Amino acid sequence: MTRLACDVLIIGSGAAGGVLAATLAEQTKKKVIVVEKGGWFGGESFDQREWDMRVLYAEDGRRTTADGAMAVRGGECVGGGTTVNYA
Repeated sequence: MTRLACDVLIIGSGAAGGVLAATLAEQTKKKVIVVEKGGWFGGESFDQREWDMRVLYAEDGRRTTADGAMAVRGGECVGGGTTVNYA
């Protein structure tokens, strides 16, 4: 296992995480690491077919409340929900 050292660890690369990481790294010269659970999807991944977009969501967009009454969709990719909203 590789060990990494940093001054700041940011969990999630959504809009806030990405901007915060860039700002801290540029303005404070701190060593920043961003950890993201989801994968990277480039422009070719966005084909505007709704069924294909499920890969951008946690559990392929099938997560629900405990009783199954409501869908709970959250982005699980680099950029998080911001990427999902853009797609």
